[in-house]
Amino acid sequence: MTGFFSASLVLSLTGDLSGAPDTMRITGRKFKLNDQLPDTLRRLLQINPVISSNDSWKVGICIFTRKNQFFSTRLEKEFTVLFQTTLKDSIPVWEIISGASDRYQDSLSHPWTVIADPNFDLYQAFGIRVQPTIFIISKDWKIEDYFPGYSPALLYKLKAGLNRYYPLLFPVKKEITYRPKDKLQERKEGLARRLYRKRKFAMAERQLTALDSLSPNGHFLLGIIKIQQKDYQAAENQFKTLLNDSDMTDYGHLGLGITAFYRDQPDSALYHLSLVRTIPEMYRVHYWRGRILEKLGRKDDAISEYRKSFNQIFRKSGQINIPE
Repeated sequence: MTGFFSASLVLSLTGDLSGAPDTMRITGRKFKLNDQLPDTLRRLLQINPVISSNDSWKVGICIFTRKNQFFSTRLEKEFTVLFQTTLKDSIPVWEIISGASDRYQDSLSHPWTVIADPNFDLYQAFGIRVQPTIFIISKDWKIEDYFPGYSPALLYKLKAGLNRYYPLLFPVKKEITYRPKDKLQERKEGLARRLYRKRKFAMAERQLTALDSLSPNGHFLLGIIKIQQKDYQAAENQFKTLLNDSDMTDYGHLGLGITAFYRDQPDSALYHLSLVRTIPEMYRVHYWRGRILEKLGRKDDAISEYRKSFNQIFRKSGQINIPE
């Protein structure tokens, strides 16, 4: 492990944050881009081996995670690959773990600087609203960019942000050129989605079946339509096509789980829903897990899933409506 420091210890040695700019006070008010980090935080982040050994760094990455939080743990695993292949020895990285004590150090093996924040002091100082959150910090200690919350595209967004400073390390992909056939597919699938939301299922289905081929999102939408039409075998066939697509595997299992529920196969339904890792509509996943567990007679577990669904309902993404 590169380093482990206690935020509470450093803050006790260097003073509180009362001298920080208004937007950085410990009250938890949200920061602004280009804000200068207060001296207390700057001195804390300066403890990093990359800074002491490599003067050519331009920006650093500050990651806020939470001890034992699912999305924080998942980000750490994904970020490890990025660190080992690209960032190591070139860009300073700090991970600030809220709720972590000094003894928690013994269970970690992260190859970047780790800062324990047991009392959530830094969490409040940065005005964090959701964890994990990633900040890009400039060499003159200003907040250049930030990426709140976890999504499968989080590291892609981070790479795009780092492209401004390290274009060779993080090249931006060229714009995709669509063929006329692709544009027709996108247009008809978009129309089908709008018809579905208006509950015009037959008309939506006709838009999709008129195409020679469907995108993964098109297959998922057609499967959802087939559920509404109670054609469960056809729905299952659509969802199975997604299991070999790494970006849509979660949606494939979600669709198969809902289909199994309607086919009165709660054990199979729970199996597929347990394989869903994370999608923007996780509040719907928790809702369906709750319905399945309720059907299995596991009421306490069902209530727990319903609560998770309620707590995450603010994350509605405006994508395909998953059926009730």
